[in-house]
Amino acid sequence: MSALGRWVFGSWFVGSVLLLAPTAYAQFDDPPAAERAPEAEGAEAGIRLKPTALPAGDAEAILPRGAILHVRIKSAATLLNDVSAMATRFIPEKALPPDQRKLLDAPNPLLALIGMQATGRPLTVAMLSEQSGIDPERPITLSGYLQSSPEKGFVLTLPVKDLKAMSRMISGMVRGSEEVELDGGKALHVQIDRTDVFLVCSEKMLVACGSPELAQMLISAPAEGRLNKSDLISRALKEHPDDNLLVVADAEPLRPMLGMLRQMSAPPEPQIAMLREQLLTALPPHEMANINHEIRRRLKVRDAEQLLDYCEVLALGTYEIGMKARCSQGLIEHLTQTLFIRSNEQWTVYRYP
Repeated sequence: MSALGRWVFGSWFVGSVLLLAPTAYAQFDDPPAAERAPEAEGAEAGIRLKPTALPAGDAEAILPRGAILHVRIKSAATLLNDVSAMATRFIPEKALPPDQRKLLDAPNPLLALIGMQATGRPLTVAMLSEQSGIDPERPITLSGYLQSSPEKGFVLTLPVKDLKAMSRMISGMVRGSEEVELDGGKALHVQIDRTDVFLVCSEKMLVACGSPELAQMLISAPAEGRLNKSDLISRALKEHPDDNLLVVADAEPLRPMLGMLRQMSAPPEPQIAMLREQLLTALPPHEMANINHEIRRRLKVRDAEQLLDYCEVLALGTYEIGMKARCSQGLIEHLTQTLFIRSNEQWTVYRYP
């Protein structure tokens, strides 16, 4: 999996939990006890989430400060309703079998249709919550932090309604698990789609993060070191407590890193040339031919080599402009904090100097 794909692992995880869970729903949909017991007991024996020393409160009271990106969804129910409304706009009523057309009038048509495909019965938010263990009425968050590699910087919070049900759900997604000792608590190290994930939970919250360092910060950060003490986050939560979606981009954690630009003088051309050669020679010729075909079809570009030409020009141009801005306009001092808010299907953007 690419670094970018891993960094946005949390988005995939939320989607898997909320939209692909009908498979789990079919698996756990009230089978006879004799049929269910071995599988369920085996799952719980393999993955049993145990509360650890997380502080109480909402996600922002648990997460450590220093997030460069923070996404807050009002609730799983809100997310599912938004996704359903968007998806069903593209489903012509006449394209559905006659016995399923009435499902378009259900409270959540997409879930109802998925449930019919998976189990033969409409699926509702309440049923999905029962099987996944997620509280559908509380916020879900996804945050990005600076770590040694991008795929380690995510932190996803899921509100817990039933910890045992959530344990069963995660048991079907993981590849092995082990407990990791932390100062003041423990984390559960699992692999999901070849991505290392560290789970820390309380009775009311499950937190999945990409590194043991972030897991340690979740447990041991002082009260003043929590995300709700960030000026931008606290202002956003105070002024927009009921908005469907908050997306906060905070430049403050980047300032020390951007200060290193003052030490940079070597042009990036050699590094770009080396990376370009690695990309063009990494795959066998037949796979590269397939990629070139898709690039021509989708992007109207001749092949991967020409696409890299464009990327190289963009990267070098951005570097030169950025260095000039740093020298002449004080780029570091002009960083902004940005807040995106979606409410009642309207987007609002705020920028704070």
